[in-house]
Order: sequence, then C-alpha cells, then structure tokens
Amino acid sequence: MVDLFLGDWDRHRDQWRWAIHSEDTPRRWLPIPRDRDQAFSKFDGAATAIVRTHMPQFVRFDEEYPSPVALHWNAREVDRWFLSGLDRAEWDAIGAELVTRLSDEVIAEATRRLPPEVYALDGGELESTLRARRDGLPGAWRSLYALLAREVDIQGTRADEVVLVDRGDPGAVTVTISTRGQDGRETFRRRFLAAETAEIRLYLDRGDDDVSVRGDAETGITVRVMGGRGDDRFRVESSADGLRLYDDRGDNTVFGDDAPSIDERAWEEWEWTEEDRGQPRDWGHRYLPLFWSGYSAAVGPVIGGGIRRDTYAFRKSPNSSTVNVRLGYAPVLGKGRGNIDARFNLENSSTFWAFGGDVSRLEVTHFYGLGNATGSAGREFHEVDQTGLRGWVGLGASFDERVTVSARAFLERVSTQENADRFIQTLGPIYGDGAFVQSGATASVLVDPWRDDVAGNRLRLRVEGTVYPSLLDVTSVTADLGAQ
Repeated sequence: MVDLFLGDWDRHRDQWRWAIHSEDTPRRWLPIPRDRDQAFSKFDGAATAIVRTHMPQFVRFDEEYPSPVALHWNAREVDRWFLSGLDRAEWDAIGAELVTRLSDEVIAEATRRLPPEVYALDGGELESTLRARRDGLPGAWRSLYALLAREVDIQGTRADEVVLVDRGDPGAVTVTISTRGQDGRETFRRRFLAAETAEIRLYLDRGDDDVSVRGDAETGITVRVMGGRGDDRFRVESSADGLRLYDDRGDNTVFGDDAPSIDERAWEEWEWTEEDRGQPRDWGHRYLPLFWSGYSAAVGPVIGGGIRRDTYAFRKSPNSSTVNVRLGYAPVLGKGRGNIDARFNLENSSTFWAFGGDVSRLEVTHFYGLGNATGSAGREFHEVDQTGLRGWVGLGASFDERVTVSARAFLERVSTQENADRFIQTLGPIYGDGAFVQSGATASVLVDPWRDDVAGNRLRLRVEGTVYPSLLDVTSVTADLGAQ
C-alpha cells in the first residue's frame, strides 16, 4: 500500500532482499525493500500516453490514482504470490492503519526534509498531492484487491503438503494447506467468496501432496489444482463440477466416484530469470485503441479507428481472445466501412477458432467491358461502386507465435446497383452484375519472423488461396492464389 501511495510501480522480485528474522521454527523472513528509484514517477506527454497503451507501468504521479493494473504490472509476480492469503477484511484493516499514520503533520514533515531549493520549486505541490493520494488510498487498495481476488494464485512449497478444498458453503470455497506428518502445521487458510473470486489456482510445486476436495454446494468458483513434481494423490469426495486437475509429472492417483480425470498435457510454467522478467499474463483484460488510414485514386483518403479487446485466461497463449472492431470513412465519397473479427484460443493448445464480418461501401473497381474490344470514356465513367457484406468462421493453429496456419469458410453478398449513368449500366444484365451472392473457403499460411508488439515493428508474409464452388450465384468453380 505504501507503493500505491508513492506511485512506485517498479516493485518486482529483484527489488527485494530477505533476511532471517529469527531462528525459531518456522523461520520468519524479513522483507527488505530496495532501489526506490521509481517513487513519484511522472510520465506525461502525448508520446508517453501512446506507449502506456502497451506498457501501463509508465504512470503519472498526481492526485488521482491510475488503474490498479498500472501500479501492479511490474510487481504482478510478487503480489500474486505473497498477497493471496489476505482477505478483504485484512486489506481494509492494514490500509486503515496506514491512512491513520499518514497524517497531515507526517506528510508536511516528510516533504520539508527536501533540500530548501527543491522544496521552493515543488514542495508545496508534492505535499498537496500526497494529502490527496492519502485520502484516495482506500479506493486504490480496494481496486487492487478486487483485481487480485478475481483470479487467485496459491503457491505451495517443495515439501509434502496436505491440501483441503472445502466447497460445503454456497458461494464460497475454503482452502487450507498444511505440512504432512504428525507435527503438521497450517501454512495457508483463506475463505474465498464468489462475489469476489471467479477462479482459484493451486500450484503445489514439488513434494508428494495429498489433495482432498469435499462439498457439493454451488460455489460459482472454478478450482484448478496443479500437482507439480512428485507423486500426488487427489481425493474428490464431491461433484467434479468446477474442478480441474493438472499433473504431467510423477505417479499420480485420483480417487472418487465423480472425480475428473487429470489433464496430463505438458505445460512449461514460467520462471523468473534475468533475461525473462515479464510473467505472462493469464488474468483480466485490456483495451487498445486502433487507428488506420489509407488512400486510393478512386476512393480518396480514408481515415479510421476502432478498439481492440484482449482477454487473458489460464494456460491460453498468448491470450484467451482478441476482438477487433474497426470503422472507416472516406470523406470524398461520403461513405464508410466497418468490420469485426475475433479469435479465441483453446487451453494449452496451439489451436484457435475465429469469426468475423464486415460491411463496406468503399469497394470501387473499374470495368471497361468484356473481351479485348474495350475502350475508355474516362476513369470515372468506368467506375463501379460496390456494396459488400461478408461473414466468415474459421479454425487455425499457431506455432511458436511465428507461423500460423488457418482455414475459413465465408459467405458474401456484393451489390453493384448504385451505378446510374455509369458504363456498367449500358451493358444490360451481365454475369456478376446486381446483387451477387457467393460462398467459398480460404486457406492461408502467415509467417511472422520479426515481431515486436511494443514497438509495432513487423515483417510478415502471407500466402493465401481461395476457392469458390458452383453454389448460389456462382455458375462454375473458380480459385485464386496470392501472397503479400
């Protein structure tokens, strides 16, 4: 909470050291914070606002708190590891004590310790900002608590452990973890409420662990248990609804008449290294703005924008889903286009499914007649304005985030009816004129060898083939192949 108050967003694991507090059993470790170089960070300006859409930690220190994701981003591994045992009442009690200690006198004394020359420049503003952030701290910590409580990671240890998941109360799940043996001691206990929590993830790491699940109440909370290394035993004394078991190592056993099977597909859990400090996101969602523009001789300039929504979930890489909505407008024609496309990734799989659709009044082509005996009466006279409506659904697979293979089926309708006083209207009815409906299938390979989502740098190669069967208004099979 002090980090929230100071706007210190850079509290990842390398910002902490640990010291043994006593030789008692169990040992108590004292956290030692260090490297407070990002307190009072103030990143402002138009360029920073754009960068912040991809790097939310570049916050602006002022009276209003940023989103909880921003201040939590660099510390997400540490926060989700160490704060999972605290419930709402404990957060409120700790926060209330901190607010009490941060009196106006304490804040004034702290800011007046600045060098006189610095205080003369910014001391008064800093003091006022700190008082406002003190008053707004309850809302900030409750927003962060809500973020952390939605999907909870509970970390086990390398020792043999006994885990009890009690689902006996409607709308609640209680998780208890103890060490095995006659002198077993409780190391974790928390009661989770469906009003706050959608998913609990138990990572049991190493050791031979005993997991018991009991109770058939409707909790509304999904519980996922990852056995980790060791020979683990799962006893399910209740319905398997809302329970998922994962274990791809060791000699593992499941007991229970209605117990779910173990998902034994391998999954490489992320581990922090100096080279890879960014824990992959598997919770929440984000929105990104989309901007685009274009130009063609027939349409003129086109400007557009939209929004992208990414959601994140357990073992779905790089995310759970992506939905893009875009709109564009050509001011010269006074017409526009819009489209939506969505992709949904499957759990622990390279496979995804997708759908999309678009409507456009910006499709303009030039038609000079049939055969070789064609002439020209000017580009504008030979223009053909088309209105297109298209929908599609598809499946695909991504490999190493660099190669994607996909296939889709589509249905589209193209109309050329808005072309009065144009060349095409002088020919009478011809094949493809008027309202034309066709279906087809497309297969493509996308190679993305140079990808930088932060900087936006990409070098992409797409090879795509399409076939149009003789259905609806299509009289004979046609196909095309292209690359870009």
